[in-house]
Amino acid sequence: MIATGHDKPRAIVLDPNNDYLYWSDWGSSAQILRARMSDGLGKEVIVKTNLVWPNGIAIDYDDTKIFWVDASTDKLEKSNLDGHHREVLIDGQRLYHPYSVTVYKDRVYWTDWQQHSIEHINKYNGGDRVSIHGHMTRPTAVRIYAFERQPGSGIHVIYVTCSYFFV
Repeated sequence: MIATGHDKPRAIVLDPNNDYLYWSDWGSSAQILRARMSDGLGKEVIVKTNLVWPNGIAIDYDDTKIFWVDASTDKLEKSNLDGHHREVLIDGQRLYHPYSVTVYKDRVYWTDWQQHSIEHINKYNGGDRVSIHGHMTRPTAVRIYAFERQPGSGIHVIYVTCSYFFV
């Protein structure tokens, strides 16, 4: 069962197309896990090394990657959805206290409590960093809502050139 055996669950993200629920746990053994959404079974740890406070996690549905930020190791990392091919995009020399993370198109966005900012970089190579500052105190969440980010939503944009449209 998903509800048992967790010390300090922190972040959660869903992958409805693949029937997975992912979450992070800050407990005595910090980790990122997944289980099937449909029945809660098949629970497995996908990342368990070099983690302390995995604050935020996000899924890149287009490239089938999972991204996470760790506020203790001060890293932004990504891997395949099964945890393999792990890669550090930014380390502690350029990341200070990340809290939340999301992915949109070719960018990864995160909040930083120490910098009081929202930051974003290229999701492939960690380059082209942009910082957004302005009257934020410990920004806790960053979210992007767009139709193309909602897998399986069944929402389609229809462009009509006539003056009448019927459904």
